[in-house]
Amino acid sequence: MRFFPTVFRIVNDKMVGLRAGRVDINKISLTAGKVIPFYLVAENKTGLLILNTGTPDSPDVHNVRKYLREFLMDKNVIDAPWPIRAMIVYGFVLPRRPQVSARRYAQIWDSDSPLRLRTQEITGKLRNMFPLYKTEYAMHYGNPSVSSVIRKFREENIRRVIVFPLFPHYAMSSYGSAVEHAEEILKQSGMNYTVIPPFYRHPEYIHAMAGHTEHYLKQIYPRGDWDYLVFSYHSIPIRHLKKSDPTGNHCRADGSCCVTPSPAHDFCYRHQILETTRLVAEKLRLSQDRYGVYFQSRFGRSSWLSPFLESALREMPGRGKKRIAIISGSFITDGLETLEEINIHGREIFLSAGGEEYGVIPPLNAEDLWINAAASIIRKADGLE
Repeated sequence: MRFFPTVFRIVNDKMVGLRAGRVDINKISLTAGKVIPFYLVAENKTGLLILNTGTPDSPDVHNVRKYLREFLMDKNVIDAPWPIRAMIVYGFVLPRRPQVSARRYAQIWDSDSPLRLRTQEITGKLRNMFPLYKTEYAMHYGNPSVSSVIRKFREENIRRVIVFPLFPHYAMSSYGSAVEHAEEILKQSGMNYTVIPPFYRHPEYIHAMAGHTEHYLKQIYPRGDWDYLVFSYHSIPIRHLKKSDPTGNHCRADGSCCVTPSPAHDFCYRHQILETTRLVAEKLRLSQDRYGVYFQSRFGRSSWLSPFLESALREMPGRGKKRIAIISGSFITDGLETLEEINIHGREIFLSAGGEEYGVIPPLNAEDLWINAAASIIRKADGLE
């Protein structure tokens, strides 16, 4: 047991001298309002790495092409042998897609990429909540790179890193790939590290999602006269589900496996998104006829998780669902998929099909409900809860 003679309390994000005395640091929480030993501030060697997918450096065609090349050449995204992957990316995608994607990014670009701006805001708030950690963010693709942040940690003598991937659900092309990449670099660095697992059913995350959704539903439809709540998730190839099944025999194409308990659920994207939806809907007390799960952002011609969002948006008005709200459950931060695909493209489809009201619920971003949930997730991973 180690003791320190001088301790501090965090007040309004500042350390204020409190008293002299003997304090057991094993019983000290690192959050606002808690007692913190002075020397621990100087001696702390823990880094907190907030990990997100990535974004181009700018919306111009050159930077979008560079980003798409890095993203699509990932073996966990297009899971084909390198020669076939290269033929697809260099022969079919990069000659045309960067121009189209650049126009889409230009529609949503702010002073910087919205995804990077929102990630910075989350990082800043978590930095205030964990003043004894060295808190930084990195992108799996693009900047700041994971390697540059880990190098910065090493230069500042960080000895241990907590990796917090901003992915609520496991998919080999998102959480799996980002963590694999970060772990390769961390192992080379020689630093100890802890990776926070997907938090798709963490009580505080569900509480944040439900509270956030309820707030925006009341804001969009103050009289409560909405017809349907759409939970939209990024689709993935069906083969990714099967590849991620550690048992090798649990995953079924019809989805019946998702309600049968199995160790495979720790790596099953479909099970996890359905569980998130179920828990949020229960907290909101929604009947099953008032919400549904759909999938967006399909890429390529292989079999992907369905039903597809675009088709559903065209059909909903004809089925009496003319006043809807939609939330993208895969994303913690705003990005191209939420601001352009959902808010612009999806809106056009729905209203053109006869829809009357199309309300978009943004991702959690840096909302306080989410920041408090994230802090709880981090504390649990660090053994503080």
